[in-house]
Amino acid sequence: VVGTWSGWLEETEMERVGDYKWEVEIDMPPGENMFKFIVNSEWIACRSLPVVDDGVGTGGNNLMVVEAIEVSKEERASELRALEDEEKALKKAAEEAEEERMRKEKEAQKLVG
Repeated sequence: VVGTWSGWLEETEMERVGDYKWEVEIDMPPGENMFKFIVNSEWIACRSLPVVDDGVGTGGNNLMVVEAIEVSKEERASELRALEDEEKALKKAAEEAEEERMRKEKEAQKLVG
């Protein structure tokens, strides 16, 4: 495989991991990265993936790399607690709404009575 992350200069060999399955790990810069496969010395795009204009008429595949953000264990724990608190509040609100609905239903039955 070769791509824009290396200026189309560095070919990286992929490892076969099964029938018709190959993989490779490549460090890429954040943003849009175009790539092609080299098969029998021919540069090709994978037709089962979206093909984009590569500027030379042969097409290439594209992927977007987003920059990873480091999050400490404390930050993750705090976010998890906040989500749990929000979930509890939503459950409580749903229970209160159900209790109110049942109360109104009972009142309506008394009036019809």
